[in-house]
Order: sequence, then C-alpha cells, then structure tokens
Amino acid sequence: MELNFNYSQKTNKLEGASATTNIVPSKPRFASEVVALLYHNAKVLLDHGDLYDALILLREGLNMDSFNTSIIDICGQTLSKIGLNDESLKLLRVSQQIKYTPEKSVELARIYVANEQNDLGLAQLFDVLSQFVSDEVLLFETYKNIGCVYVKEKEFDLAEEYFHKAYAIKPEDDVLLTNLGVLEYLKKELSKSLFYLREALNNNQKNDKAWVGLAMAHLEFGDKDLSWSNLVKAVDVEPKNRTALILMNELAESDAQLELCQNALIQYLEQDNFDEQISHLLIHIFIKRNDFQRAQLESLKTYLWNPESTKNHELYSKITQFIQVRDKGAVDDSIFSE
Repeated sequence: MELNFNYSQKTNKLEGASATTNIVPSKPRFASEVVALLYHNAKVLLDHGDLYDALILLREGLNMDSFNTSIIDICGQTLSKIGLNDESLKLLRVSQQIKYTPEKSVELARIYVANEQNDLGLAQLFDVLSQFVSDEVLLFETYKNIGCVYVKEKEFDLAEEYFHKAYAIKPEDDVLLTNLGVLEYLKKELSKSLFYLREALNNNQKNDKAWVGLAMAHLEFGDKDLSWSNLVKAVDVEPKNRTALILMNELAESDAQLELCQNALIQYLEQDNFDEQISHLLIHIFIKRNDFQRAQLESLKTYLWNPESTKNHELYSKITQFIQVRDKGAVDDSIFSE
C-alpha cells in the first residue's frame, strides 16, 4: 500500500509549478531574452512529457544565467522526475542558498525521503514548522508529509498525530484520507482503514492509490472478487500503478482475468519498455495462456536488455527449450514446474 508524499492534487499551485511542488515563482526574471526563450520552450516540452529535451534547454539556460532560481528549480524538478535525485538535490540546495523558501524545504525533504534519508527529510520539514508558517496550504502539506515519514519509520503514533493535525486543516483531502487508510491498514485496524479509503474515493474517484488500498483491505477480509474489481479501477485510473499490476497478477485466475492483466501489463510496458519486473510478470501471463511465442520474444527482450541477469538467461533458455521440445511433439511440462 502506497503513501502519498508531496502536494495533494487539489492544492493550489503557483503558476508554472509542477504537479508535485510549489517552488517556481509566478513571474520569473531572466538575464536575457535568449534565456527567457529557453525557459519557456523547456516548459512547453515539459507540458508534453518531453523531459530529456527540456533538460537540454534548461541546462543551456543555466549556463547563461547561473543564479536564476526559476531555472534552477524547474531543472531540479525535471531531474527528479527522470530519477536523477542526487543531481536534483544539488541544484535544490544551491537554489535554497540563493533564495530560501519553506516550499523548497518541502521539496528537499521529498528527495531526501526518496533517497531513504528520512532523518534529513524530517529535519527539512521541521525547519518549515520553525518558520511559524501561516499559509494553511503549506502547513497542511508539511504535517501530512511528516506523517508519511513517520509511517516509513514505523512510528505509527507520531504518524497519526501529524496526519490528524493535517486533517484538522483539510479533512476532505483525498490524499490525506488515503494516507490515513494506509496507516490504519498497517496497524491492522481494517475497519478504520476501509472507512478512510472509502471517504477518499467519495471525494475523488480517480485516486488510484485509494483503490489499491481498498483492494488490499478487502483481500484481508478474504473478498478476492471485490479486491479484483478495486484493482481494475486503479489501473483504469492510472495504467502505470505498479502495485495494482503486481496484485492483479497475483489474483488473476480465469482466462478473462489473465487476458485483462496481460493487456494492462502490455499497456504499462508501452510507456516504460524496460521495467524488468513487469516484463517478468507479462512473460508468466503469456505462459499461463499458452502463448509461448510471445513469452519467448518478451524474455529475449529482457535478456538482451540485462544479459548479466541469471534469471533473464534461465527464463529465455527454458522457454526456448520448451518450444523446441514441443515442436518435436514431446512436451515436458516440468520445465515450468518451479
């Protein structure tokens, strides 16, 4: 079950900010018209999901306007989205030194937590609280994110304390309600977990993490059919929800379920072609559905992508061996008996 760290979907952002942060000023200033053009063209590329080309323009802009926090911040955000958290962290630290804002502390905390540096993340969040923040939006997000870190640290009482401080500010927030549902699930308070997750979905039917949480809670009650329906909803909302895909793979039994799961995995891999774990799930779905040719092709792809992996080599070899034996008319089912 996943926590939601960062800004809630309904939080008002400053113009030009990304979906996860609030640190870009609304009217940035630039050293020249060329720099301004690079910045605005990069934003157009980001809006269309072209992160790498946007990053080229942003880095060129930084070469010409090195202390411009607007460019530094959006470049840091882009690096973080690509997964280059260390580079993102360096840029954000520089930006914070040039122009301190509490919002940057929240973003620093997010990156620290993503790097499993929870203590440093908490330090940044408590730094925000030390500024006597009057902005309720920022205060809400800070309390919520402190709660998330404490959940990761298994400090459930402290997590509950800060989640409820956030709840006192914005009780209708679906992201916070989902986090409370996760917390209660981890505490084995399943009825409370169901309550919060249902409330989250009442407020936002497109919260895929709430659907996954609901599926996991229903699974604890032994209701596989309802859990499956919840997971299908999650994937409908967000086809790239890995947790939902992994759970669907575990629950799929009928051919109709296997086919639905197969199509969902293919759709995911169309967006992220080299996710090895998801590729392995798809291979096993192909095998369960006796589609060994496609299983072989997918296993070859993963093997060529990561030839150092013993698992990839063995999987491709076993499938190839099975096809060869089958074509000779003597199928040995023990090949896939593991």
